[in-house]
Amino acid sequence: FSSFFFLSHLLLLLFLFLLPHSSSLFSFAIPFPPPLPAPNTMTQQPQDLISPYSESLCQTFNEQYPDSILAMARSFTKQDVISASVVGVRQEGFKIDGRNSLGRDFEVSVAFLEPVTSVKTVKDAFLHVCKKVTSEKGTPVINRRRQVTHMLPP
Repeated sequence: FSSFFFLSHLLLLLFLFLLPHSSSLFSFAIPFPPPLPAPNTMTQQPQDLISPYSESLCQTFNEQYPDSILAMARSFTKQDVISASVVGVRQEGFKIDGRNSLGRDFEVSVAFLEPVTSVKTVKDAFLHVCKKVTSEKGTPVINRRRQVTHMLPP
């Protein structure tokens, strides 16, 4: 019995002595899974279906509706805007860059009344915002035929 007691204590001491000196002693243990990568917020957000077409949409809006863009810029900034153009279109809305009469540049982000889900509906959403903003202020209103008509100020 005493030899068993002596051997068990000897093995325990040997184990305790080797524990801090050898990390490979426990290589038989189940390894931890690798840490999860940090969540990427860009991949978790739904993909914007409109932004790939932003450049051509901006060109179209700037060529076909310059007066309405100018009127919207004036309405949103409450400034004497001398130039304005659409510089970006996304699913949620569009961005207008411009310059006021003092020579200061500005940027306005405009939200669509409802997020658009296809390229086919962007133009209608843009026109809807134009009509809503400009009709409330007594400034130019857009017809479906791309003509600009003026309303009398309230």
